[in-house]
Amino acid sequence: MRLRGRGVVVGGELMPWYFDLEESGGKLLGELRVEGWEPAGVMNAWYESAKRRKIDVVLQGAGKAVLKAGGIRIHESGHHNETSISVKGSLLSA
Repeated sequence: MRLRGRGVVVGGELMPWYFDLEESGGKLLGELRVEGWEPAGVMNAWYESAKRRKIDVVLQGAGKAVLKAGGIRIHESGHHNETSISVKGSLLSA
């Protein structure tokens, strides 16, 4: 089942991040993505602090999950900034 949406609660704070995850048997695989200079900066900092740990999150409209960050892709130009992070984990509740 595909889980797509916007809004990821991390550490009690709602982040304007998009999620695009494939769920199968309770396992999740996909990416988190955000656009804009300030939101991308926040996501980049989150990645640096979370890249070796499992993090509890709430995916708006999809429920609680535990995610572990994989690789990061950053696109910066004079007019646009976008970050995406590959994640894997598990869905805890819907």
